[in-house]
Amino acid sequence: MSGPSVVFMFSGQGSHYYQMGRPLFDENATFRSVLLQLNDIAKPLLGRSIVDVLYNDGRAKGELFDEIKLTSAAIFIVEYALARTLIDDGIKPDYLLASSMGIYAAAAIATALDPLEILDSLTKLATIYETRCQKGGMMTILGHSRLHDALSVLRKNSDIAAVNFDSHFVISARDECLDEIEDALLHEGVAFQKVAVSYPFHSRWIDGAREAALEILETLRYRQPIIPIICCAHTTVLEALTPEIIWSTVRRPIEFERTIAELETRGPRHYVDVGPAGTLATFLKYALPSTSASKRYSILTPFGKELKNYERLTSDPALFKNLSPDAKHQSLHG
Repeated sequence: MSGPSVVFMFSGQGSHYYQMGRPLFDENATFRSVLLQLNDIAKPLLGRSIVDVLYNDGRAKGELFDEIKLTSAAIFIVEYALARTLIDDGIKPDYLLASSMGIYAAAAIATALDPLEILDSLTKLATIYETRCQKGGMMTILGHSRLHDALSVLRKNSDIAAVNFDSHFVISARDECLDEIEDALLHEGVAFQKVAVSYPFHSRWIDGAREAALEILETLRYRQPIIPIICCAHTTVLEALTPEIIWSTVRRPIEFERTIAELETRGPRHYVDVGPAGTLATFLKYALPSTSASKRYSILTPFGKELKNYERLTSDPALFKNLSPDAKHQSLHG
């Protein structure tokens, strides 16, 4: 009898930081090899080495890192490399859950899109966001999303960009409104944190990029995913990827809480966060029902212990349910 299905979770903008994945890059041969292969593809497109940017010893994890061309490519490369490393070690996903720009790494793992074409399109899309979108930002707010309607400053000047669990949502707003919003939240005693992005994704203020973005997305060669992709903008499994679907993942609000609730109606899962910061695994701590038998796993975090996290995950027999006993033993012990 098979156990709970394995869900790889891919996060998007805001989960990135300098040095993300560095311990695995230094110590894990597969992760390093895949990342370097993608770095070689991205370098002529970006005019810079993502590896040199990410793993510059002069850059601290807490430094601002918000150049969208670099962050988009870096998130894709790190997530794809980590997912491929897990698969190589015998952890086979049954589903790929994509939040926002995590759709690109999910699509590549599902072989629905080609990594080279993805990196090329991400570079072009970044230019479109820079030239056609209003500058702005995103802010996480610790409170129920009803607060958005209750506070006029939020209602008038921002859009809800994400609802992650019942006391955590994200807003997007233009630059000129962010200070006013911050002052209002401070006055109300509401905890918040700015997200390291320079554009108000998942809001009306990126609509100016839609037409040009679709033109780029229409040049991609779409194939049927070999692993089902669950999109947090649609809260369900996607039948197929299309330019409109890809665009919607950065335009529509992220419904992480609803997506997890839908998944949980069909039984327990093993949720494996392959994002740079373990953000989605943290959200799951609060989004999962108290009665859930599901487990959550994070690997990469800004706080260290990444190699131990990886070893603990790849030593859990429950995650090898798709392998024969001999293959399981080989994956666990080499």
